[in-house]
Amino acid sequence: MSRSEDLVIRQREAEQRPSAWSPLSHSLFRALWLAAVASNVGTWMQNVGADWLMTTLAPSPFMVALMQTAENAPLFMLALPAGALADIADRRRLLLLTQSWMLVSAVAFGLLTLFGLTTLWILLTLTFALGLGSALNAPAWQAIMPELVPRPELPSAVALNNYQIEPERAEEFVEAMQEMKRTLRRDGASRRDLFNDPSKPGHYVETFLVES
Repeated sequence: MSRSEDLVIRQREAEQRPSAWSPLSHSLFRALWLAAVASNVGTWMQNVGADWLMTTLAPSPFMVALMQTAENAPLFMLALPAGALADIADRRRLLLLTQSWMLVSAVAFGLLTLFGLTTLWILLTLTFALGLGSALNAPAWQAIMPELVPRPELPSAVALNNYQIEPERAEEFVEAMQEMKRTLRRDGASRRDLFNDPSKPGHYVETFLVES
């Protein structure tokens, strides 16, 4: 095979390679992904509000720390069972069940707080209940992804799912890559120089990738 033919084949492969955003072209994945983004935003807001409420009900470091335990303990308790359940159960029904559970818990939490009926232990109990739903929901959502997009687009779908869970990490990465490009243009440095010199932004990008 000549060099020109090899170059043409590589160009065709690059054109056929799915983009990072291609999974969003599938309506079902797009709908679920947008719903997950909205759900995660609501969860972050609820966590901040619940922690703040705890400081009002019981301004004690121990009780505030107990809130973190109520939020995260279900994940440690149910990580393995939830993964096994996602493998053997109907994932669609499991997702509907967990989302309904979290909806009921969140509505009850909101109404009790709105009418000033939330007590210390109600706050901890409902926070734990929301954590249970989230712990059971996560493995099912991950496992259903191969059913939503074609296999070649699966890595992009997984990446998009990670970005909607931790968007601030994606933002940091994009900023680091943009800064690296600016440095290359300004200093005329090579990519090897960027990654070997700790003062260069490429070192930050490399550290980010390793830590992630």
